[in-house]
Amino acid sequence: MNTRWWTAAALAACLDILAVGFGARQWWQSPSVVADHQTASAASLEMKLGGASTLAQWVVPDRDGLAQVDLVLTAEMDGLPGMIELTVEEVTDGAFPGVVWPPVLPAPDRRRVVRKSSVAASALPIGSAWRVGPGTPEEAWVPVRFEAISASRGRTYLVTLAYPSGSETAGNRVSTLARFPNRYTRGELYVNAFQARGTLLLRLAGDETVAAGVRRAVANLARAMPVLAGTAWLPGTLAAVCGILWAATVWVLVGGRRKVQGV
Repeated sequence: MNTRWWTAAALAACLDILAVGFGARQWWQSPSVVADHQTASAASLEMKLGGASTLAQWVVPDRDGLAQVDLVLTAEMDGLPGMIELTVEEVTDGAFPGVVWPPVLPAPDRRRVVRKSSVAASALPIGSAWRVGPGTPEEAWVPVRFEAISASRGRTYLVTLAYPSGSETAGNRVSTLARFPNRYTRGELYVNAFQARGTLLLRLAGDETVAAGVRRAVANLARAMPVLAGTAWLPGTLAAVCGILWAATVWVLVGGRRKVQGV
């Protein structure tokens, strides 16, 4: 009977180990949203959007896997119809503007749509964009998701916002925030295709697996090490030493309890 009990316990333990291993593998390969960068930390002007008007901002991601743009967006009234459309484009001939940004956006036939997404106007906070802007007690960013762009690092993209279901009259628009003058060295803001010499407030984010995030964190830690910078030898050694000390501490505590119980 004891043999059967130990056999069942061993089988249950094996199944538990397999389940934990499978779950850990799934978690290790699962995607997570990772911040890229923000175009500006503060705003100086509230921008209105509706009807035929558009707001466009050139951006250059720091990471591969661009999959999300966060915006400060509010609706002037509750229940606004339609969708706010977000388009990610790049110049088809590969000649992005560079340091000197043109006064007018490249013609549509020179631009290629990379991704398109949208968010419902009815789902936006109501009121002024200042109320939910960066640094406010009610700070709120609206995430706009799209399929990840695998090789986005260092590429120049044009992010365009439009709200065709709205109009240019008060009460039928959505609001966002911008900073003037421009301090974002990677791009310019364009209003209705014309250069505005400002910066649209937005945050870029990408998708990466937990495994990739851990590897990146280890690489960043290795670069910051005062000894053998650029390698993971020192962080790995420290982690191994900590693990050994932890295991030894647990062993001593468990052994001490057994001795006390034996006495």
